[in-house]
Amino acid sequence: MPFKTLSFLSLVCFVSLNVWSAEAPKKPVVLEPIKKISANHYQVPRSRMDDGLTHLGEVLPQMSCMPHVEKGITQGMRLINLSDKSVFKDLGFSKGELILSGNGILVTDAGKAMELLSQLQTAQQVKLQMKDAKGKSFVRTFDIIDSKPAASSPKK
Repeated sequence: MPFKTLSFLSLVCFVSLNVWSAEAPKKPVVLEPIKKISANHYQVPRSRMDDGLTHLGEVLPQMSCMPHVEKGITQGMRLINLSDKSVFKDLGFSKGELILSGNGILVTDAGKAMELLSQLQTAQQVKLQMKDAKGKSFVRTFDIIDSKPAASSPKK
């Protein structure tokens, strides 16, 4: 099977550690909204991205995916389920879509997906090569923008 078990186990352990960490409950954080620029182009506030990466144990269960194999070769990860209130829906993802690569990294197993996730900490833009549920290729772009600056003083 082309799916790498060790990488999958590493992902499960990582998520489990985040879910079961003994942190005190925190006040809910009001997150800046994700802005849809066009059909496959979104602006994501850096604060929103950082929050998602910090709370992967809460975010990752909102989506299920599995390797998509053609002629014995893993081509990418197929989205098979999205929670109704998933942040992934806010980012334009739909059930049945296939993620082929992101920023040049082929997404062929959980380890590669985690490699892509690690890039999100510093990336200014993420471009995902994808196919829709009918097999049509497209690119989904996410611009990672800095949080809104503090209000400036009025001009004199």
